Amino acid sequence: MIQGKTQFTMKQIIDHFYACSQLKFSGKLELKNVLTQWTFYYRRGQIIWAAGGLHPVRRYLRQMSTYCPDLKANKLRFRSSDFNIDFWQLELLDSLYQHNRITREQITAILNSTIKELLFDIIQQAFLSGESSLLSKSQREEQKVLNLYLTQDNIENFIHQKQEVHQTWQAWSDAGLQQISPHKAPILCQPKKMRQKLPERLYKIWANLLTGKWTLSDLSVKMKQNLLPLTKSLVYYIDQGMIELVKVTDLPLPVTLGKVTSDVQTKKKKTSALIACIDDSPQVCQLIKEIVTQAGYRFISIQNPLEAIPMLIEYRPNLILLDLIMPVANGYEICSQVRRVSILATTPVIIITGKDGLVDRVRAKMVGASNFISKPIEPKKLLATIRKYKF
Repeated sequence: MIQGKTQFTMKQIIDHFYACSQLKFSGKLELKNVLTQWTFYYRRGQIIWAAGGLHPVRRYLRQMSTYCPDLKANKLRFRSSDFNIDFWQLELLDSLYQHNRITREQITAILNSTIKELLFDIIQQAFLSGESSLLSKSQREEQKVLNLYLTQDNIENFIHQKQEVHQTWQAWSDAGLQQISPHKAPILCQPKKMRQKLPERLYKIWANLLTGKWTLSDLSVKMKQNLLPLTKSLVYYIDQGMIELVKVTDLPLPVTLGKVTSDVQTKKKKTSALIACIDDSPQVCQLIKEIVTQAGYRFISIQNPLEAIPMLIEYRPNLILLDLIMPVANGYEICSQVRRVSILATTPVIIITGKDGLVDRVRAKMVGASNFISKPIEPKKLLATIRKYKF
């Protein structure tokens, strides 16, 4: 087992993988940094599977859309009890294969795509970290993943994979995109300015796509366009501040949890309004959750202000409750950011404040707040304020 922080150049990272193949290593290789973790599974020197990274579910959906277009992957649902969480994607692929819904060739394409995407991510993270430090460890272990239906003949030679990944990163670097992560989502910040720069038809296309919901990698699959030219086409607008790249969270696993609800319950759940509460206090979030859920609303809490915008973009709540005083980013700043996001521009934002000063109210109105409620929160007043807005 090798463990410890080591300074790697990007070439050394690739060579580290190549050494495992030359030594005919079988087992698991893990790489970690402060942002994420990657795991590579070897059998006799061949990488047969890779997992981890920032958005494994998004990656799975992209690959299914690319290599299995006849399957609607986002509609597939499996019971959570059927899967080992460490190998959920392999479990899904195996289940689909056993039911003759995908072929070995499609599985091989997905495996290779996963391996190459994660190798690219590691190289970019090493570049962005400056010091290129990754914590690596390898250990021999038996996993059923090594004994599924895969054979060494199904896996591309790793030397070829290494060359492809190196060429992809070189092209990305030559285009000046080293600082741009394919896992960030573009969002239109200045629609009027961008509209002046583009033909009306092209502007409408971008306005519908640049909502912060899809990452650059997601968009490349959705638009059936290579990631590199797609990203290059947006660089000018990013540099000019018309488009902003934001972090987004991964999508949930495509599994059902427990027993399926009745059609009536499901319909009710889908149609009830979603209330988001941004407050660093767990007690306040819990109190508001009890009030609004008992009134029939759905609820999400966001206790880290830095995660507010990505989560709001992902869940698209019908109404936002926003605490005014929080560490790192206050309510004014977050409300201002919300109003710059096109899909949230008209979402009601109710400020929660312990103050009742005129200056605070005027300032909040200036950044786009819709209403106010004071602490301590009274259930009747909170629900009366929420019900003013038609969802």
